[in-house]
Amino acid sequence: MRGEVDPQSSMFHYFSVESRISADHPLRRVKKLAESALSAISAEL
Repeated sequence: MRGEVDPQSSMFHYFSVESRISADHPLRRVKKLAESALSAISAEL
């Protein structure tokens, strides 16, 4: 299209959260616990 390029488009960066959190980070253990708990009650949800 004609006109100026949108300067805000460079503000957006897409990345995987998995790639940003280290393998030994405590959030990984919390995620496993949460997934276990949610899978246990998924039939009720």
